[in-house]
Amino acid sequence: ATTEIYTLSLHDALPIYPYGEEPFQAATDQSVASLAININGDNLLITATDSSETLNLMRISKQTGLFAAFDLGGGSAAVDVVRAARTYSVPGVSRMLIGGDQRWLYLLSANGLARLLDINGAMRGDALDFSAEVFVTGGGARLSDVTLLLGGISVLVADNRGGLAQWFVVRGEEGVTLEQIRRFEPLSAGIVAITSEQRRKNFVAVDQLGNVAIYNTTAAREVFRANLLKASPRGEIARERAPAFS
Repeated sequence: ATTEIYTLSLHDALPIYPYGEEPFQAATDQSVASLAININGDNLLITATDSSETLNLMRISKQTGLFAAFDLGGGSAAVDVVRAARTYSVPGVSRMLIGGDQRWLYLLSANGLARLLDINGAMRGDALDFSAEVFVTGGGARLSDVTLLLGGISVLVADNRGGLAQWFVVRGEEGVTLEQIRRFEPLSAGIVAITSEQRRKNFVAVDQLGNVAIYNTTAAREVFRANLLKASPRGEIARERAPAFS
């Protein structure tokens, strides 16, 4: 999967390069509340929740006809647009992530509830419900950030108490579940951001006190930790400019 440039308008339609200049209607008769976009080969997948907490899905494919390469007119690209056969009610969803192979959609709420949707089933209309629903934070902790690990097949979850965990889609005799496969050494305060490395299975987490840690998921261990504010003589300036760290 790759990420390409896109622009989002202030309303509910968005033009996306290189899929032509005409905007796509991400939601019907509602404003967009949250959005996730994934490009895999020639397939663009857009998932959007609207102001009525309804999930909409659409898949756009570039047409690759024999003479497409010779179109020098500068017009809009020829695309096929397919909308999901049904919509879904998703109350409370604040973040969405699309798996790297466009098979699974992860919908997460601030209270830590994660829902897993089979995208192909949703497009056909035979996914009548979510494949899995589970709380990915415990003890009343709130979700603070979430990201996909390299390859887009597992999810890293951070909470407002410094907790960090990795979750994976598991197939069993009773169907599909979302299971925690690793926990990592927690940080000292609520985590404000996590990001994964592009080429290796490492990730970085930063908490509210300015602590930064690097983790390796394969070894399930922390490989580095420091405090950004104490390490720099300009820490006080950094503190003033970054209220989240105060």
